[in-house]
Amino acid sequence: MQSLELLETDLAELESQSDNVDKFLDTVRRNTQVEKLTPAIVHEFIDRTIIHEPEQARGDRRQKVEIVYHKIGKIDLADWLDESA
Repeated sequence: MQSLELLETDLAELESQSDNVDKFLDTVRRNTQVEKLTPAIVHEFIDRTIIHEPEQARGDRRQKVEIVYHKIGKIDLADWLDESA
């Protein structure tokens, strides 16, 4: 019986995530013909930004910035980009 409850909880979470993605995509669709990026549009997409302390690496100064989007959270761009390029 406990495994059934876990499955129901997992299913509810997945349905909630799906709803959130749909809501985010609705925001994207409403803003496809944007001629100028305004603060209002940025706020519609982004929940918050996290700016980490700068790091020194081989003479380069690097600073990690994370963007947390409304409804869908953080997206790890390393999964989307080819880092060897």
